[in-house]
Amino acid sequence: MKKILYFTGIFSLLITWISCSDDFLSKNNIDLYQLTDTLQLNNKQESVSVPVTLPVNVNCDYTIFMHPKWLSFNSMRGLVKNGSFLLDFNIVKNDLIAAFTTHYATIIINVEDLGMISFSVEYENVGFPSLQYSPSSFDFKTTDSRTFTVKNTSDGILKWAINGVPEWLTITPVSGSLMRDYTADVTVSVNLNNIDLEKETSGNFQISSNATSGNIAIPVHIDAIVKIPEGIININGIVTDAEYNQNTGTMAIVTKSPDKLILYNTNTSESDTLPLPKSPACISISEDGHKAVIGFNISSVAYIDLDNLQILKELDINCIPYDIVLGDNNWCYITPTVDQWESLRNLNLITGEIISGNDWGIYEKTIIRKIPAKPYMIGTQTGLSTSGILIFDLTKGRASDTISSWFTNLGNFWISKNGVRLYAASGTIYTIPEYDYLYHTNDPLVYGQLNLGYVGINALDECPDSNYIYFTTPLYDYDPQYKPVIEQYNVTNLNKIRTYNLAPVYLTENGAKKLYETSARFLFVKKDGSKLYAIKNLRQFYNKNYWTIQTFNPGDGSNK
Repeated sequence: MKKILYFTGIFSLLITWISCSDDFLSKNNIDLYQLTDTLQLNNKQESVSVPVTLPVNVNCDYTIFMHPKWLSFNSMRGLVKNGSFLLDFNIVKNDLIAAFTTHYATIIINVEDLGMISFSVEYENVGFPSLQYSPSSFDFKTTDSRTFTVKNTSDGILKWAINGVPEWLTITPVSGSLMRDYTADVTVSVNLNNIDLEKETSGNFQISSNATSGNIAIPVHIDAIVKIPEGIININGIVTDAEYNQNTGTMAIVTKSPDKLILYNTNTSESDTLPLPKSPACISISEDGHKAVIGFNISSVAYIDLDNLQILKELDINCIPYDIVLGDNNWCYITPTVDQWESLRNLNLITGEIISGNDWGIYEKTIIRKIPAKPYMIGTQTGLSTSGILIFDLTKGRASDTISSWFTNLGNFWISKNGVRLYAASGTIYTIPEYDYLYHTNDPLVYGQLNLGYVGINALDECPDSNYIYFTTPLYDYDPQYKPVIEQYNVTNLNKIRTYNLAPVYLTENGAKKLYETSARFLFVKKDGSKLYAIKNLRQFYNKNYWTIQTFNPGDGSNK
C-alpha cells in the first residue's frame, strides 16, 4: 500500500538510500508506506526545517526510526497534529565526503497507529558556482537566430535551466551543467509560427540556476521586422510565363492549375481572366498589344484577341512549344521543348501552315525574343555550354534560311526597348550587332558590365523614359542567408540607384500562420517609370507555389 507525502518549503538537492528489513516489519506487524517524494538538500544548507503533511488527518506521536548519520535531528520524537508535523535537523557535513558528489539515503518515521513512513533523501555538494551570461538582453531586428553564452566562473558545478520561454521564441539547449570556466552556447530563435512579425513584440525568459545570483530575467524585443504592403495581388494558379507591353500597359500571365490567361491592365488596375483548354507553357504579346499567342504543353498553339479576350483559333503543330514569339504579318515562331537536332517552327496564324528551318538546326529549349520595331529575332540555345547568340531575319514573314551567330555564352537574355542593347543573364550588356548572315567566333561589342560576381540575373526590365533597369538574381532564390531584393541601375553609367525589398507572405497551414519569403520571377516597369511590378513566387528552397504580384513606386523607392 502506498500513500503520498507532500513537502512544502524544502530546499533542493540530493542523498543515499537505506531500507529496513521486511523480517523486522513482519515480526512486529508494522505496515511500511513507501512515499514517492524525495527530500532534496544541498551544501548551501545547514539547519533545515521541513513541514510534512500526511495524507490522513491524525493526531498521534511519531518517532524517527531511521536516518543517515549526516543528518542530526533536534528531537527524535514529536507530535502529529491534524496530519502535519515539522522535521527540524542539521546537516553534519563532517560526515560527508568533501567532494562534488551526491549522497543518497532513506528516512523512516514510525507514526503511531499508522505505521512506518519511508521517503528518500538526496544531498548534493555542488560547491559555490557563479553564473556569468552574455548578452544581458536581445533586440531582434531580423529573424536570424542569436546566441548567448552561459559560463561558470567559480568552483563547483553550475546547474542552469531556461524557463518561462514565450511561445514566439525557441531556445536550445534549455538546460545543462558546467564545471568551472566551462561555457555553454545557447541559441535563441524567433518562432515564426507563433508571432506576428508586422508588430513589435516584447517579453523575457528566465535563467534559473544553483548560483547565488538566483533567477535572472533576460529581456527580449523583436522589431516589426516584416512590412507587408497593401495591394499585393494573389495569383490563383502556377505561373508558367508572363509578358508585358509597355505601350498599352497590358500584362499577360498564363497559369496552370487552373489553366488560364490573366490580363492585367496596369493603367486601370483592372484584370480579367480567360479559361484555357490546355495547360499553357509560354506566351508572347504582339508589339501593338492587341494580340497574343500561347504555346501549350502539348503540340498546340492558340491565337488570342486580347481586346475582346477570346481565342481566335487553336492550331496543331509538330512539336511541344518551349518558347514562342508573335511577329508581324500573322506569323509566329516556336522553339521545341525536346530533342537535340531540331529546327525553328514558323507558323502562319491565318493558314495554319508550319515551315521548319532547313539550313540550320537548333537545340531543344532555345529562348527567342523579337527585337522591338525591327524584323529580327534573337535566340540562344540554353542546352549548350556556350549558348551563343542567334539572329533571325523575319523580313519575309517566315524566318530566313540563313542566320547570324556569335560564339558567346548568353544564357537567358532581355532586349532593350529601343532594340539597341542585349542584357545577358551574366550581367554583360552587348550592343546588338547587325544581321549579316555570318558565323562569328567572337563576342559582339560589349556596352557595359553589371558587377554581379557569379550570381547572374533571372528577371529584368528596362524603362527608357527614366533611363533605368531593374533586375533580380537567382542568388536570392536559393540561399536563405540573402534577403530577396530588386536592384535599380542607371542604364547610361551602370551605377546602382537603390534596392527594393520583396515582401514575404503569410500562409495558413494546418491552422497555423506561417511566414514565407518570396522572390521575383518576372519584372515589368511602366513606360513612364511610375510603377514597377514583380511577379513573385515563394523562394525555391521551399519547393512550394504561391504566386503574387507586388507593386513598387520607383519614384520614391517604396511599395505601393
